[in-house]
Amino acid sequence: MNDPVDIEEWQRLYKAVRAVCSEHGTEDAFGGGDFWVVDDCWGGVSQKLIVTNPSFLTPELVKKLSACISRLGLLGAEIVVALEGAAKEPAEGGSGLVVHSTGFEEYWDIAVLRAKHGDSFFT
Repeated sequence: MNDPVDIEEWQRLYKAVRAVCSEHGTEDAFGGGDFWVVDDCWGGVSQKLIVTNPSFLTPELVKKLSACISRLGLLGAEIVVALEGAAKEPAEGGSGLVVHSTGFEEYWDIAVLRAKHGDSFFT
């Protein structure tokens, strides 16, 4: 069962995530840019950020996203960050990370991703 949705909070976070990400790259829902903030609301105050360009995803960006949640006062909100392969499937090496107001949790094998995308991935 999905959490109840406060659509105003969801929209505030959606707009803020897009603004932060747009400072670092180009949004394109069809994979031609660096990222896409999915505009579907499935419950709760959460967002899904699809990353199509691995070099777009940096610790600096993740810190800014975490600060964004905190600044908005949405302490229970989260941003699910998913790496997407060329075939619009989860990237080899794991799915990504979850950003909260206090930091983030990794759900990937960083060694596999660095072997694939270079040692500078997420540094």
